[in-house]
Amino acid sequence: MHKRIVALTLVLSLGSLAGCQKYSVGTIKFVLNGGSFADDSFSTDTLQGQSNTPVKVTIPDPIKSGYYFVGWREKNSQGSYTTIKQYLYENEAYYYYPYGTATFYAYFEPLSTITFDLGTGKDSAGVLVDPKNTTTSYSNGVLSGYATMNISSTDYLPTATASHKTFNYWASEYPLVEQVDSENNKHFVLDTAQTAGAYRFDTAFGSESMCFPVTTDSTLKLTAQWVEDPTFTLHFNIDGKENVSFQAKNEVIKTQIEEKISSSLGVDFTGTGPYYYPSDTKAKRFAGYYLDSSFNQPFNISSEINTKSLDIYFKWNDKIQVVLDYNGGKVGDNTTDTFTDYYSEDILGSDFLTNHTPTKDKADFLGYKLAGKDFLFNSDKLPATDCTLIAQYDDYPVLTLKASYPTGYTGAKLEDEVSTIKKGQDLSSVLQTYLAKVTDNILDPVEFVDSNGAAFTYQYMTDDDLTLTLNIGYKLVLDIKTYSAASTALTGVEDTLLYCSDGDKITETELASLATDFTVSSVDYCFDGFYSDAALTKSALPLVGTTSFTSQVTKIVYRKMTKAVKMTFVDSSLNPLVTGGVTMNVIPNGRIDYDKVKAKLNGDYTLYLVDSTSTPTKFTLLDNYWPSTDSEIKAVLKS
Repeated sequence: MHKRIVALTLVLSLGSLAGCQKYSVGTIKFVLNGGSFADDSFSTDTLQGQSNTPVKVTIPDPIKSGYYFVGWREKNSQGSYTTIKQYLYENEAYYYYPYGTATFYAYFEPLSTITFDLGTGKDSAGVLVDPKNTTTSYSNGVLSGYATMNISSTDYLPTATASHKTFNYWASEYPLVEQVDSENNKHFVLDTAQTAGAYRFDTAFGSESMCFPVTTDSTLKLTAQWVEDPTFTLHFNIDGKENVSFQAKNEVIKTQIEEKISSSLGVDFTGTGPYYYPSDTKAKRFAGYYLDSSFNQPFNISSEINTKSLDIYFKWNDKIQVVLDYNGGKVGDNTTDTFTDYYSEDILGSDFLTNHTPTKDKADFLGYKLAGKDFLFNSDKLPATDCTLIAQYDDYPVLTLKASYPTGYTGAKLEDEVSTIKKGQDLSSVLQTYLAKVTDNILDPVEFVDSNGAAFTYQYMTDDDLTLTLNIGYKLVLDIKTYSAASTALTGVEDTLLYCSDGDKITETELASLATDFTVSSVDYCFDGFYSDAALTKSALPLVGTTSFTSQVTKIVYRKMTKAVKMTFVDSSLNPLVTGGVTMNVIPNGRIDYDKVKAKLNGDYTLYLVDSTSTPTKFTLLDNYWPSTDSEIKAVLKS
């Protein structure tokens, strides 16, 4: 390391000078090395005194033009200067007289100065600031000293200030390197063989303390190095408007930004907004500050910034035209509506949708699409350019009803019917209405089938178009012929034709209107059953209707009508049972239908056959069968 040279008061040990022979005398010789004592009263080049006693004579500092007296030195055996020790005497440090002779060498270092240049700070109203620790060595931007003089801390160096700059450190043009001189003393010098630049001064000395370097002209210029305040660049993102930059540090920049906006765009951004540009047409609406051009990192201008430069990007929403295409539907009388007061990224909201929900005949509104995608009014944002929202519908599927007639049918036929019906709607009434249009008695509308020929049993409108065919066949024709006896048609009675649908069950109940008594040519006849053969031996009932799709099928049923015998009801006195008499036509030898008799007589009676030809009159209890001829019947009310 380089030697730190300090002026010392040397204390040398000298013997007591009580007598010439009794005490040892110490001698100090002064070698001034080109200098001279500034005090003319001290002109000796030697001092003598008792060895090992303090030298209480004040030794003035020598002077030498262009040099600084550092202190007295002595030389060691290698010829290098070494510091002369001092010792305390009565709490003060003194040189002591030596035993024998000692040489004090005046040690000088060249006078040196360090000047301080503001560098780029000069263009930013830069000003030097005096050192924190005041010293007479500094004055008007110059620090004076001597080569190798210790600078114990940066507090002895000035600092600087400048507009929108922060002083960082002092730097030399070339790096400082350690060098040993001919006296074996270490110094720091500029290494001009290196590339010129800015080399930090306060850290150039390694483990050593700062000092004045040795230079050819005894002057070292240090240049201030600055940290620029952060630069904030406002990217307005408006055609024709240049970016604007300003500097700030550790402060809220909201006011500066608002001032730049006002001066550059002519828009007042104070207050709570919203803000528009330009103020008259409001073609753009301000949408926020961001730290990236993709607008992914929002920036709060009311927060305090630090030392980082930032690019601040203005995001705008453009005013756009929004067209609602009702796509065949209407809102009121309008087939379209156009809006010009919305901006990109606006959310239209549910109320807007409610107020602009179109209606379309035979369709259900589903929503709107934008560029082929469903548009969600509560969350989707409007695009950056003019757009058209197209209404979407679930059009009702088409129901086609057709009729398929049996072979050879030449009557009037149903036309195809086409209608649109909401999916899921019950088709029962629609199908029944169509089916009811088949009015020809000979026809049997059997069932509706789909396009695959399968029976349509779902009864609800499908999601897709549906074609149903009504399969129509011929009903079974019942030809009711009336016979009075086996193979004997009853003259004067026409055949009755009945038509039976497929699956109809025909019993006497269904033919009740034909199972009644009647009179032909003043002759009373009683119904005596339905038969399937002319011989009247096989019962025709029950029978089941069938349908044919190829030909009309006729089945003959014989109605037997037997000539009736008359029963006249009398009481126990053989008087007519009621005023005017009560008579009943019955089938000769036919089984008595007691329920019918009970209804006829309005009561429950025991019946007796009256034989008035015998004396006395004979009464025979009927045994469940009527007599074969007209007869009187005594009716006795059961108790």
